[in-house]
Amino acid sequence: MMTCNQVIRKVDDILDGEEGWWVRLKFRMHLAMCSHCRRYVRQQRALREVVPEVDASMLPADYETLLGNILDSVLPSSDDKDSSRP
Repeated sequence: MMTCNQVIRKVDDILDGEEGWWVRLKFRMHLAMCSHCRRYVRQQRALREVVPEVDASMLPADYETLLGNILDSVLPSSDDKDSSRP
């Protein structure tokens, strides 16, 4: 049987049909016993229905730079964490 972390890592492959029968069986066995993972898989399925697949050609040429700038503005840097310590 899988752990919750393994289910989270495998959910995309399972939903895409990219795993063999043994992995799918262990996945389903875990879902039969874990309501949290069942909820997570339901959320992932719903998300796939709402959000279309994005082709790389649809993204702006500098999307990686833009994403990096956004993350830098939202996430604290390692320097900020150290400076707040007494």
